[in-house]
Parts: sequence; C-alpha cells; structure tokens
Amino acid sequence: MERQNEDGGEGSVREPQRLSLAKHFQVVLGAAITLISFTLVVYLLSLQKISDPGDVLGSTVRYAALAGIEIVLVFCMQPLLVDKLIDGATNGLGERFRARAVQFGIRKPRNGRATARDALLLLFCALVPLDVLSYAIPGMLGYVSNSYVGSFFAGFTPEAFLTVGLAYNLITGVKEEFVFRGYFLQRFKEQGTRHTSWILTSLLFGLLHVQVFDLFVYPLGPFVWFATAFLVGLLFSGYALNANRLLPLVLAHGIGNFISAGAIWTYHAVGGLSAGALWEFLLLYYGPMVVAGIVLAIAFNKSIKRAFGAALRLGRALAGRASGRDVLVVLAALAALWLLSLFVVF
Repeated sequence: MERQNEDGGEGSVREPQRLSLAKHFQVVLGAAITLISFTLVVYLLSLQKISDPGDVLGSTVRYAALAGIEIVLVFCMQPLLVDKLIDGATNGLGERFRARAVQFGIRKPRNGRATARDALLLLFCALVPLDVLSYAIPGMLGYVSNSYVGSFFAGFTPEAFLTVGLAYNLITGVKEEFVFRGYFLQRFKEQGTRHTSWILTSLLFGLLHVQVFDLFVYPLGPFVWFATAFLVGLLFSGYALNANRLLPLVLAHGIGNFISAGAIWTYHAVGGLSAGALWEFLLLYYGPMVVAGIVLAIAFNKSIKRAFGAALRLGRALAGRASGRDVLVVLAALAALWLLSLFVVF
C-alpha cells in the first residue's frame, strides 16, 4: 500500500528520518571551504569595498564581478571538491557536474508562461505586501535607507537608478537565489529532509540579513528585517522544493529588490519623509502594485491554493516529525554558519 511519505510526496511508508549532526556539519564544512576561498579571492583582488558613492557604475561592475566569482566557486567546488572529499561520492566528475547543474537551476526554462506567472505572483502577492507592511512601521524606511545597502542609492540620479540600480538589484537576486535556494537548500535536503532543509535555509536567509550592531541604533529594525527575510525564505524555499524552478525566484527577488530600492531612493531624494508624507508616499507608490497583486490573486487563486497546500504539508511534517534531536541539529548547524558569516563573505 502506498501513501504520502514524511515530506508530503507519494511513496512507500517509511520511518521518519533522524537528522545527523555529522552530516549537517559536512554541509557547514563544504560551505566553509567554498566561502573562505571566495573571501581570499575578494581580498586578493582588493575588491572588498564594493560601494563607492563617487563611482556607482564602477561599484556595480565590481559587485557583478564578485557575484560571478562567488557563483562559479560555489558551483565548481561542489562537484570538484565537496562531493568527492567530504561526501564521498563515487560517480564520475562529468556526472557530478551535470547533477549539480540541474540542482542549481542551470538549464533552459521549461515553460516561459509558468515562469512569468510564478514570478509575478511571488512579486505582487508576497514581496510587495511585505514591503508595504515593513515600511509602514515608523522609522523602518529611514533605518533601511541608512543601512549599508540602502545608503548605496543615495545621490543616484533618476537615470542612474533606473539603469545601474536595476542591474545592481538583479545581480543580488541571481547571487542570493543561487547560493541559498540553489546551494544551501539542496545540500540540507541531501543531508536531512525536505522540511528541515526548508526551515533551516529560511532561518539562515533571515539571520544573514540582520546587522546586529544596529540594535543599538534602531532596535526594531534588525527584528523586522529578520522577520521579513525569514518569511521570504519560507516562501522561496518552499517554492524551490515543490516547483523545482529557480528562474522565477531570481526574477521576483531581483525586481522586488528594485521596487524596494525605489522607496529607498525616494527617501534619499526628498531628504526623508514625515509620518504623514510616508503614508501618502506608500499609497501612491505601492497602491497600484497592491491592486495588481489582488487582481493576480483572484485570477490565479488555484495556483495560490496549491502553494499554500504545499507549505502546509511542509509545516505539518516539520511540526509532526521533528524531534528534539532534530531541533538541536538544526540550531547547531545554523549557529555554525552564522559564526562563519562573521569572518567570511557570503
């Protein structure tokens, strides 16, 4: 007799898999080797300072170069080094490269309409509403605008923002989706289960968006930033696990960052926004996009219901099958990766 397995898919009945601390630290070790190598490249090339207010085009080109180097290192070191030395893979190098290329989403999109639909739904039904809710919190837009990332857009002309700013944010979308949903999500799934990889990758994504020292400047800021990034991580990781497509995530992430950066650029351009002006700006800027999200949600309500169903299955598997040992393994791996992030470039 066949029924749903522990991760919500069809298959034979089997016992819940117990997570292994040793296997998860194989992931941490592989990440450490890869990211330490990338950090050395960054410093050897003297490209660590990617933000130069006087040279926005040059800064973006350097940022693109770094992102490209990081992607190549993450992809190549997995089949060349990690699979063989750490995981003990026995298949050939060519086979390992092909398998990782599929895992990382390096393939021709199978369905252009589905890709566009999913990217639009993720963007207007999730990312834009989250933006509105977070920026509606008093002081949040100012906090983000004066952060390391937000300050990059200060002083941009409209033309520079629409060109260089768009390119910068699309590069971020490519890099972060490749690293988090292409690398970490799949690696944690290999060493554990779908639902634990879902929560661990989402927590890591949220945690690495937090600037700890900002707690002394605007205490609410890092918590809000973590919460929104964690929710996005849950959504994007769940999509990657169930749809097995990366391109819609790259598009939604990059364009969503650009839309959010538009609010930051406006904040800098007008010299800040009072409480009343903030609400007026949010209504004028995000209002049409929120309406577009409502229309899309109505038009594609079946797709959204399926997505919620998949998320609920992952959540039930996480709540029903994760043990205290599993929680310990997830927290230990998360802590190790967070400590690693203090010394290397992610």
